[in-house]
Amino acid sequence: MSPTNQKTKRQHLTGDIMRTAFVVAVLLCILGCSLLARAADVANTPVYVLDVAYDAERRTIEGSFDLALNPSSPTIYFSLLANLGAQANPFEGARGQDAVYPFGFEPARITVLSVEKITDARTEALSFRLLAMPPSWQTYSLDDTVLAVDLSEWQADSSITLRCQFQTDAPRITTGDQGVTDGILTWRFGWFPMLFPEQTLIVEHDGVIGYEGQSSLPLVFPWTQVSGSFTIPADFQLIVGTDVVEHATTADDAATISQDTDEQATATRSYTVSNDSPSRSLAITIGSEYETYRLPGATDIAVYFLPHHEPDARFIATLALDILANYVERYGPYPRASLTIVESPSPFGQAFAADGIVWLSSRFFTHRDVLFPGALNRVMEYVLAHEIAHQWVGLATGIDLDAEAWLSEGLAQYLSVKYFEDRYGSFVPNLFAPQIPGIVGNIVEQQWGFFNLREHLVELPYLLSTRAGFDEELVKPTQNVQYGNAESVRLYDKGYLVARALSAKIGEDTFARALVRAIKEKQADLLDARSLQHLLEEESGQPLDAFFDFWVFGPGSADYSIRILDRAVEDDIHTTRVVVTRDGGVAQPVMIEATMQSEGVARQEWDGVEESAVMTFTTPTWVSNVTIDPQHWIPDRDRLNNHAPAKIVGAVNKNVLPLDAYVLAPDQATGGLIFTHLDRLRIQLSQSSASAAIKLERNHQVSIDTSFSVGQVTGTIAYTFTAYAQPETGSPATYWEPDVALSISAERFIDANEPFVALAFQATDLPSMASSATQSVMLRVAPHGVRQVELEARNEARLLPGVYLQGSVRVGLSSGIVPQPLAFHVSEIRSIPLPSFNHIASAKVALELPSIDALPYSLLHLAMIDRVSSRVFITAGAGWTRLDEFGTTSPSIEAGMEQIIELSTLGGLISLTAQVGIATPILGEGTAVLYGGISF
Repeated sequence: MSPTNQKTKRQHLTGDIMRTAFVVAVLLCILGCSLLARAADVANTPVYVLDVAYDAERRTIEGSFDLALNPSSPTIYFSLLANLGAQANPFEGARGQDAVYPFGFEPARITVLSVEKITDARTEALSFRLLAMPPSWQTYSLDDTVLAVDLSEWQADSSITLRCQFQTDAPRITTGDQGVTDGILTWRFGWFPMLFPEQTLIVEHDGVIGYEGQSSLPLVFPWTQVSGSFTIPADFQLIVGTDVVEHATTADDAATISQDTDEQATATRSYTVSNDSPSRSLAITIGSEYETYRLPGATDIAVYFLPHHEPDARFIATLALDILANYVERYGPYPRASLTIVESPSPFGQAFAADGIVWLSSRFFTHRDVLFPGALNRVMEYVLAHEIAHQWVGLATGIDLDAEAWLSEGLAQYLSVKYFEDRYGSFVPNLFAPQIPGIVGNIVEQQWGFFNLREHLVELPYLLSTRAGFDEELVKPTQNVQYGNAESVRLYDKGYLVARALSAKIGEDTFARALVRAIKEKQADLLDARSLQHLLEEESGQPLDAFFDFWVFGPGSADYSIRILDRAVEDDIHTTRVVVTRDGGVAQPVMIEATMQSEGVARQEWDGVEESAVMTFTTPTWVSNVTIDPQHWIPDRDRLNNHAPAKIVGAVNKNVLPLDAYVLAPDQATGGLIFTHLDRLRIQLSQSSASAAIKLERNHQVSIDTSFSVGQVTGTIAYTFTAYAQPETGSPATYWEPDVALSISAERFIDANEPFVALAFQATDLPSMASSATQSVMLRVAPHGVRQVELEARNEARLLPGVYLQGSVRVGLSSGIVPQPLAFHVSEIRSIPLPSFNHIASAKVALELPSIDALPYSLLHLAMIDRVSSRVFITAGAGWTRLDEFGTTSPSIEAGMEQIIELSTLGGLISLTAQVGIATPILGEGTAVLYGGISF
């Protein structure tokens, strides 16, 4: 992210009280340098002491830090992470940029003003250089991202103290981190220069740093002792996750006077903060209007919330108390003195964490009771559990968050899902629980009551991603990632599933003991996959090389299947032989269940050593079905073949979405039946129509759509191939996105009671991350010499942040005698009735403007309006029977305006878009019309 350019001179604090405080602070700092150095030498942990001031108008953090450390080389390297946002991402489209920067791109930047070496009461200016990072984490804005401080004298194992003066500029953003959102500054990592790890391995080449023997730059936050003093505007609060927070002055201090002018400066307040033990961050939120709810306990909890959200804050604090108690019992002591939870003003529903502190988006507060009271409660509890889990995994140990982020996200997912399932059950609907009976409660139960956290929020994304071919190793640096589009699924969801499979292999208690050891032994060190493996092996007594080589360092994909080989009955004893197979994976015990007609269940464990085996069940009654891995312990890319015979689930009164079964449900719209499986298969049958859609891998789709009338059948059969592109995104990872859709179809129509078949080909250039533009061409051939071509294009240009000029054109041309079903319609014109034509041309120009109203806005708690945009447009269209009529008829023209309303319901989890507009004729006979529609 990024900050703004400097436009004003710095205002210096000059009041008598502040001047005296400043002098005393300097003296204390000078006298304390040797103490800091001795502390660093004893603990061998770098010690930061910060002294900074925040200017809310200029959005700058300015000040200094003193750093006591034992340098391991004559050059000390710091990361300037903020400078990764100093330049706009050149590969990002205008819509994407506007979604982050509401006022247009603003740079984030750390400016290093000076570096000095402090020795007793003497200071020595040191030379420093600004270097670049390699394109390991991103491919742009790499200059000046490394601070290299060259020591004039250096001795191994000797302690020194550096003082660095710096200024950090914060941009205005919407994402709630690394900038200012709605006037509130939040910055977790990198708002001041941070030490690189393993400094002796750093090498320089042509102004770019790297690590000797490594192809990429590790992203590891340093283990340091951090304290600091903050001066902020008097009407703001400093919110941190440190163990100690003290108000050094009160908000009633007199306003200070600038030395350069007689203008009155802003009144300020000061804080001092510190930790009792080292940490990996000093994350800050500075904002006004925050209120606080405190809940004492074994670990005190403070929730900082924005106005009108106190009930939500109380509920969140209660949840956090339960989560902390669970984690402390399982994974050891909470590492900080208290837990701070902050409402982030970001509207996007994300959450994040740093040492001792967690942020939840305002969406969790504003949308919690949308549709029914507590609609978002359990989802929020799971999200909160995930972020609190980072206090044990992700922050409590060093982790290379570039190459091994699954150790942070996958393990946090494991801790939070296990907590959630222990509380609400594993294989039951557990996400939504309306407590108030009534119409709304019944609708929720019928439509969405089936949702299960692990099955639908974790395993389902993994299944869809793997079936599309977007699957790869858990451990790999970003620059080697092949499918950056599926990165979150790989790290969070696959990471969790692999951890769960590992816990199944060695036992959940054993897995938890190994995590406790990892957290304790690697607190000041680096935890990587191999060191975790060794701890797990020591705790379990099992070799885990094969498991880690396949699931963590290898491709990690498996398909378990089962089928009934034969059955026999003798003396009322039933013998059922089944074949179980493993395609991929490693040798790991897996449960096989045989369910009898009497509803009894027989179980056997297959060791999985061989890739196939025959197992025999002897039962007192007929075995109706058999299942492999019924508890879903092992990641499986195809759950359908986990049952024999194939499992079919009926959905008569309530929706269902099983991962391992087909669904047979009534079609309320047609009175027919629907037969489906996820996004792979959908068959619909009724008295008047039939349709089917089959999706194969990521590229292929076949569809059939027919309708019946007396003695007539019409319909379309089509095949669509979707080609993917690998565009530049600003990330070194390879990213895949749909690029071009090619479709060929055969269409059967009825014209004048005579059937005919037309063949069509269509190519569509799809919108991308970089551009909203889309173009398509359609070619059609029909009997009697009919030939048709249709061209369509849409694009938009960004005029100002949130303001877009949009345009679209469509042209259709025909030859031969065109039957009525194939004639073109000027569908863009709403207010003027037009017949169908052999040839058409239309164009539309619109100006889109953002809403100025305060959002979100509640619609009787049934839905929330999250975003509104308005368009004014003018549309023109004309049609001709023959081409020689072109230019002899006037076009039809209309103008109008419309609003695009983005709404959400069910706690904000389901999004829909409503379009409401009015069109009125300008040229041509017609009447003004109101129109609208809703899309999901």
